[in-house]
Amino acid sequence: MPINAAMKFSMEGKKSNIDGFCEDLSHTGIRFTTRQALKKGESVEIELNTKDLKFKPLKAAVEVLRVELADDRYRVAGTIIDYK
Repeated sequence: MPINAAMKFSMEGKKSNIDGFCEDLSHTGIRFTTRQALKKGESVEIELNTKDLKFKPLKAAVEVLRVELADDRYRVAGTIIDYK
């Protein structure tokens, strides 16, 4: 499902939040863009800002499946492994 929503995420074991932008979301996966380089297999915790959308805030653990560099941003595809 296409979604245009701001989000934040943190790298596993770190507390700092990094900005991202969610482009697509399903029950089992997510695609987002960010300026932070990520690697396949890394785990991140995401928090999707849903105040302008029609559903509750989303917090989840995500495993990175694919990373592509597009312009000056990274396009990240991941699988949702746990909802928080």
